[in-house]
Amino acid sequence: EDVVLPTTLNVVTNMTIDLNGKTITAPSGDGYAITNEGGATLRITNGKTRTATNGGVINGIVYTGENSTTIVDGGTFNALENANYIFLNSGGNLTINNATINHCGTYPIYSYNEGNKLVINNATINGTFGCINAYGVNGEVVINGGTFQMTGVQGNTSHIAYFSSKVKAIINGGTFEKIGDLSMSGTGGGGVCVNGGANLTINGGNFAGDHEDVYNYGGIYSILGGTYKFNPKAVADGYKAVLSNGKYVVVANDVDAVASTQGELETALTAGGDVVLTAGEYTFPADKIQAGTTINCAEGTIFTGTSGLNINGATVIGATFKNEGGVAVSGTIYGTLKNCTFEGE
Repeated sequence: EDVVLPTTLNVVTNMTIDLNGKTITAPSGDGYAITNEGGATLRITNGKTRTATNGGVINGIVYTGENSTTIVDGGTFNALENANYIFLNSGGNLTINNATINHCGTYPIYSYNEGNKLVINNATINGTFGCINAYGVNGEVVINGGTFQMTGVQGNTSHIAYFSSKVKAIINGGTFEKIGDLSMSGTGGGGVCVNGGANLTINGGNFAGDHEDVYNYGGIYSILGGTYKFNPKAVADGYKAVLSNGKYVVVANDVDAVASTQGELETALTAGGDVVLTAGEYTFPADKIQAGTTINCAEGTIFTGTSGLNINGATVIGATFKNEGGVAVSGTIYGTLKNCTFEGE
C-alpha cells in the first residue's frame, strides 16, 4: 500500500527499501522523507518488474549525511510542499541509477561539503532553476549518461549543472539542454557552469544551452568529446571542434571525418578513414565500410532495421542496433563490435 510517513524515516543501519510500485510521502512540515546520516548504506529499489510508468514514487527529500551511502535504483522522486531540493548529499556518497527526478524550488540535487561523492547513471532530471548543484573541497561528481533538462527562471543566471568550490566533476555522457523560452535564463545561464576553482572534464555528451553550453566563472574545464550547440572554448590539446550538420563535435585531431546524417556517414565511409558518428538514427551501411575503419558512435546512435555484420574487418564502437519488427543483426560477424547493444525480436 502507499504510505504517508507520520515522521521522517531515520536510517541508522543498513537497509533496502523496495518501492514495488508504491508511493512514500513525507510528513507535512519540512518535507523530509528519509534521512541517512549514521554511517549506514541505504538502497532504494523499484522492484524487479517495475518500469517508469508503473514504478514506485517518493514524495519528499532524501538526505545523505557524512560517511553514509545512498544508492537509488529506479523510481520517481518529487518535491513536496515547494521544497527547494529533492536529494541532499552533505559529505556522503550518493549514487542514482535510472531514476526520474522532477522539478523543485531550485536544484533537485545538491551535493555539498568536503568529500561528497555523487554518481549519476542514466537518470532523468527535470529542473526549473537547474538540475545539479555540487560543491566542496575533495568533492567528486561523475555523470555517465542521462537526460538533464532545465526550463529556466526569469531573471536568473541559472545553469543545468553548477560545479563550484573545488569540486572535481567528470561528464562521460548525457544530454544537457535548456528547453522552453530561451530568454528565461537571462544572459549568463542555461548551460553547464564551473566556478570557484572547480575542475570539470567533459569526455562526451550532448549540450544545448541558452547562450553558451559551458560557462567558466573561475573554474577549470577541459573538453575531450561531446556535441555542442555553440562552438566550445576550451577544447583540450590534441582535440578539435568540427562543425557537422549545424552542431560542433569535439574529436581527436587524428579523426578523419565527423558524420551527423546518413549521407555524411556514407560519404565518409566510402572515402575511407575513421569516422565519429553523432547521436541519431541511421541505416547501417555495411557495404560501404572500408577495411580497418573505426566508427566511433556517440551515445544515442541507433542503427535501425536489420544490419549486416560483415563489416570488412572494421570496428564499430558504442552503437545500438535496433529492429522492433524483426532481428536487429544478421550474417556472420567479420569485424569488431565494442560496447554495442542489440534490440529486436
